[in-house]
Amino acid sequence: MAGRGSLDSISSFSSVTASPAKSPNRRNQSSINGLVEKMNQADIRTTINARLEMAIADLMHCENLPDRVVDSPRFKLVLQHARFTDSTFKIPSRKKIGGELLDINYTNCIDTNKETLMADAPTFGLSWLSDGATISRMPLINTLAMCSNIPPTCAAIHDCSDHIAEGGKKDASFIAGLMVESVLKYDPSRMYSDIFFFDGASNVAKAGKVLEAKFPRAYALHGGEHVVSLYFHDLSKQPAVRVSIFFSALVSHCVSD
Repeated sequence: MAGRGSLDSISSFSSVTASPAKSPNRRNQSSINGLVEKMNQADIRTTINARLEMAIADLMHCENLPDRVVDSPRFKLVLQHARFTDSTFKIPSRKKIGGELLDINYTNCIDTNKETLMADAPTFGLSWLSDGATISRMPLINTLAMCSNIPPTCAAIHDCSDHIAEGGKKDASFIAGLMVESVLKYDPSRMYSDIFFFDGASNVAKAGKVLEAKFPRAYALHGGEHVVSLYFHDLSKQPAVRVSIFFSALVSHCVSD
């Protein structure tokens, strides 16, 4: 009995002392496995990051996009939103970008500009500018607005194609009508509009007179910036000036590289 009891005691002692000996090994193995898994995940992240980095560089190089695009807050916003998309997301077609999404973006920009301009309008008033241009055979007239420390900001862009196709002209009454339509969206009470700036063309000078009658608190001024811009544009065509501009651009490019 004593011998049997001794054996039982030894067996029980061995089982107790043997089990803790295995636990550190399991913990060590678990730590090693966790470390290996973290290293693998780090390698995968490094690979994914490198592929995206190279894809961005390849896009800039092959599509001839300026390198400064990657510094744009809009580009960073694209990457930020792309992180949360799933497999159902489809890249918009160029037709959608140039159509539906362009219209939405234009509306959003106009709404944001209006909110910014009207914040100080009751205190500082509104100044308006307008000019016409033909881009890709499309006759356009823009309307810009300024207020306090807000620089000239787009308020509207008018497509005059239908008016011209019907035989109309961008005369004083037509330009004044477009301006009135744009201004009343911002200043329906006609209390905040103070100044209208136009260039020196006779038709827009007459449009300014019409606007002075429509908005009794405002007056029209001749903006000389357009004439100055045309002057320097003609000046830049002179051979000596063109050579100077070329070498200045070349030196600037070499310094930046």
